[in-house]
Amino acid sequence: MSTDLTPILDALAANPSSIAAWEIDDVNDPTLSVFDVSEAPSQLVWVSPTQPERKGVSERLAAAGHPTGYYATTTGVVWRNGPEAFEVWSEWGRGLKANADGLFLADGTALNPADVTAVIPFTDDEDVARGVKLRLGEVE
Repeated sequence: MSTDLTPILDALAANPSSIAAWEIDDVNDPTLSVFDVSEAPSQLVWVSPTQPERKGVSERLAAAGHPTGYYATTTGVVWRNGPEAFEVWSEWGRGLKANADGLFLADGTALNPADVTAVIPFTDDEDVARGVKLRLGEVE
């Protein structure tokens, strides 16, 4: 039995600002979701392909022009490494885009990727505020 990808393909076709992404929190049964990422990620539809189907599903979506990304349900972060760009979205919208032209933060700040010496995840003491910091040389 194969998973019906019609809801995924229909959502991707109907919404130009959507991406397909695999869940990382459940390695045994990850779902494939489509998120609208025009602002904060919003889950539109999801399916749960079987383990043997997963690689073929990703390949089928990539062949149709939809590279898959990943998402963490615990943080609400969605990311994708596509042929033209690597992008990250969170509850505040797109936070990072890296492509052949450079590295761009949410506020439009352009950085030289060679200046980034580390990517540092963080969480506050209450585990409410989470994110990543970029270290530029010795400065975070």
